[in-house]
Amino acid sequence: MKRSKSIRLIALGSLPLALAACDSERSATRVVSELSRYQRVDTCVSAGVPPTVCRTAWSVAKGHHDANAPRFVDADHCLASFEQCEPGQDGTFHVPRMEGFALTTERQVYDDWQSQQSSGTSSGSYGGGGRYDYVNVEPRYLAEAIYHEREGRDGFKATSLTDQVNSGNQYAGLVEEHPPSTRFSAGSDAHAQVLPARFMASARPWTVGTHSGFAAHVPGRGGFGFGS
Repeated sequence: MKRSKSIRLIALGSLPLALAACDSERSATRVVSELSRYQRVDTCVSAGVPPTVCRTAWSVAKGHHDANAPRFVDADHCLASFEQCEPGQDGTFHVPRMEGFALTTERQVYDDWQSQQSSGTSSGSYGGGGRYDYVNVEPRYLAEAIYHEREGRDGFKATSLTDQVNSGNQYAGLVEEHPPSTRFSAGSDAHAQVLPARFMASARPWTVGTHSGFAAHVPGRGGFGFGS
């Protein structure tokens, strides 16, 4: 029996996990995602995430930030939309300061909760209060930077580039020669997208759709929040 641990799933809520016995009859799987936000690597580690994953997530998010953050022609334009800004690498532009990182963990879960209910191994449905089983293979990860975006007169909110694009944000004073910045210009394509950078803690592959082997029972509960 492995020591229990917890993850927070977007689809299922905050979930403690307990390793169950091998069940070779199950095969159909789906993917659920856990989203957590951390200010630093040490707060990520303190939340129980493996240190290697936390360090890699920060590094990947920093690279994603360097390549995709909106660039402004000067500090004033940047500070009009973000709480903190800093000069770019060559000093010819300003970018919002990276205030942390968002870490998304993708897991495979067995997609047969109805049969689990009938067999007594589950007592609910997705998004409810039931039990769900995940495949015992390494998760996959995505990471991107978090920024303090201005909100109202004196407030700010923690957002990622994905959040900003999905909200249709538009900023003034952008460096138009920087293609990623054009996502936020008034004339940008309404369907412009930015995606977090994907990485894995292990090179071991897994395939969504079919799998048999160890499963972990997951009692469903609600809620997820900002990692501290």
